[in-house]
Amino acid sequence: MKKKNALKEMWQDPKGKAILKFGLWGFFFIFLILIMAVTKLTGPSTLPIIETKEPEEKEPITFLTLEEMWEKLQEDHSYHYELKNNETNEIITYSGTITNQIDTGYRESKLGIIHYKIEEGNQYQLTMEEEEPIDNLYEEEDAPYLNLAILKEKIIGKEYEEKIYIETKTLTITNEEETILVNMETDKITSIQINTAKKQYFLRLG
Repeated sequence: MKKKNALKEMWQDPKGKAILKFGLWGFFFIFLILIMAVTKLTGPSTLPIIETKEPEEKEPITFLTLEEMWEKLQEDHSYHYELKNNETNEIITYSGTITNQIDTGYRESKLGIIHYKIEEGNQYQLTMEEEEPIDNLYEEEDAPYLNLAILKEKIIGKEYEEKIYIETKTLTITNEEETILVNMETDKITSIQINTAKKQYFLRLG
């Protein structure tokens, strides 16, 4: 009875009444939090569903054959050839274009610059007024590496080592006289490098 009387007395007292109300509200909120926690633990999982996608299959990369790429060199194209003498470090460059089987370009060396044309195997130096026949556009020993028609014999049909780098590849042909590297994309030859004991040749084809 004393406990009941004590609660009654507290309820009648404004200060005690406030304490009792505060306690009841506190108990209510604790009870509510407990209900929510139990529901969360026992309720259905709300974890996100992760969709797994199968990896896309990439089409295999295919290359034209070496013979097909070489045939494309008969079409119109630009070029830049660089020749380096290993003994003297002298560098000679040939830059030009081949259009309708006519080769026109510039030869640059320590002797100066020559504007030239090659048509049907004949060489000409071009000046402001005329075309003068010449026969020294390149040395005889360089002809097999700077003339694609002759260089073809050193590449087509020869055994080679192949390295593929995603969408490019390199063919390496080695013999007693030289090492030839043919660099290509899927549909064309981009450059050819030849190393001999005496000279280095780098042919960039556009």
